[in-house]
Amino acid sequence: MSEDLFKAVKWPLKLPARIIEPGKEPRIQGYDVNEDLARHYGFAEVMILALTGELPSREESLLFERLLVLLSPANPGSAPTHAASVSRLCGASDAAIIATTAGLLAESVTLAEVSHLGWEENSLKHALSRIMRDSGFEPSWNDDDSLAELISTVLTACGLTLDWQRTTALTLAALPAAIAEASSWVRGDFKSYPMNLPAFRYEENEDE
Repeated sequence: MSEDLFKAVKWPLKLPARIIEPGKEPRIQGYDVNEDLARHYGFAEVMILALTGELPSREESLLFERLLVLLSPANPGSAPTHAASVSRLCGASDAAIIATTAGLLAESVTLAEVSHLGWEENSLKHALSRIMRDSGFEPSWNDDDSLAELISTVLTACGLTLDWQRTTALTLAALPAAIAEASSWVRGDFKSYPMNLPAFRYEENEDE
């Protein structure tokens, strides 16, 4: 029955291009990549265009580019970078290492979880306030706001309001440094990597 229903549906014969128009003169969100974007805009601006459909203002572009730089140092001890390094040691291909790192970063960079960052929290809060002011924005947060809330505020100021937009931007910010950190290890050199777990013991919970 389900097979007959599948056959009865009139499926499209062509894949529609909604964001990217490939061909001799590719376009992103309607903008000519060669004649317009590559000549007049930077990568951060094109990222916002691709994610939102709108080119950012100069202030939004400056803020977004500075935010990407601030969020680029991935913590070597975080799950994404650690997994990438172990994959490298185990002899995984470059493509597999990149895929592993990108996938784990995407899981880790939700606004509720920023432990992948290599910053001390108060230092990053101060840096976020500075790039807001340097880009022409006035920080609108309280001293007791969490780091995730501050990053959310900056992303909103850049025009990124949807979760998938923010996850994409934060993943791309941390990916190059995380991959570079993993690539600094020599394949098969397990002796140089800390593999021993801290001493632990299991204890029963008497309340259960």
